[in-house]
Amino acid sequence: MILRKAGILAMGLLTAISAFFSNCKPAKEITSFEVVTLREVGTAAWTDEWEFVRTETGVTFTYYSGPWEFQEDVTREEFVEKRVEGGEEFLKEVLKLFNDCRISAWDGFRKSNPNVLDGTMFSFKGVIHDGEEISASGSNSYPGKYRDFKEAIRNLVTSGTIKGE
Repeated sequence: MILRKAGILAMGLLTAISAFFSNCKPAKEITSFEVVTLREVGTAAWTDEWEFVRTETGVTFTYYSGPWEFQEDVTREEFVEKRVEGGEEFLKEVLKLFNDCRISAWDGFRKSNPNVLDGTMFSFKGVIHDGEEISASGSNSYPGKYRDFKEAIRNLVTSGTIKGE
């Protein structure tokens, strides 16, 4: 009886692990991008958006925070909290962040956790490699390395650098 229950438990665990890894896409190395945007909307009708835009000389990072999507006659530009502009070295740091967090593997992620009532929804969009688009979205469910990516961009907001130096 105990062995049978252990076997059933083991089969269930193997099925769950198999399902998890079958949903994981391999990450492509990102060597160039045009724009990458992460947006979170909470239950308080508040939006946080972090955007990386490739420029001729490097990258512009902008953090927007506020209710622009829920108010008339306002734009997100009115809610800029932080803007960081950097050259080639900053570009290298941003590309390393994208690759370390495997954001290209997020493409097609669409999951929701119905057990959370008052949570956060996210959407992610990127244009990489001469027009290739990646997108992901979720409600209280996130792709792998999502929290690492958020921690790095929070460091960027608070310190002006990805590494937090």
